[in-house]
Amino acid sequence: MGKVLKVREVGDPILEKISEDVDIKNIDNKILDIIEDLTETLKFGTGLGIAVPQIAVNKRIIVVGAKKENIKYNDAEEIPITAMINPTWKKLSEDTDTQYEGCMSVPSIRGKVKRYKNIELTYYNENEIRRFKNKI
Repeated sequence: MGKVLKVREVGDPILEKISEDVDIKNIDNKILDIIEDLTETLKFGTGLGIAVPQIAVNKRIIVVGAKKENIKYNDAEEIPITAMINPTWKKLSEDTDTQYEGCMSVPSIRGKVKRYKNIELTYYNENEIRRFKNKI
């Protein structure tokens, strides 16, 4: 079982670094432990997603997930807990939407963020080292 770790806040130098790719051919217990800690930290907090640099590790891993009662966005559905290793995305259209968003590393502040409505998301999963492509 993972540990709830301190979330680094704006101004912490690790949040300004470019994260390193994870060697997906060598997913070891250290990477799996990081994912467990990130998952527990997300569950303890109030966010919909968290990236590993927010717990002071310089790797390209994020975990997303939220129960329906915690989602504050327009008609959003529940998000199952999902770890994404080396995620990338590309836009599929020019359509955008603007919503207020928050960040666990910038507590108590929310701001308007413009996002593409249709993207293709590619990432590796910690259980099956294969690619997933999802239209969001």
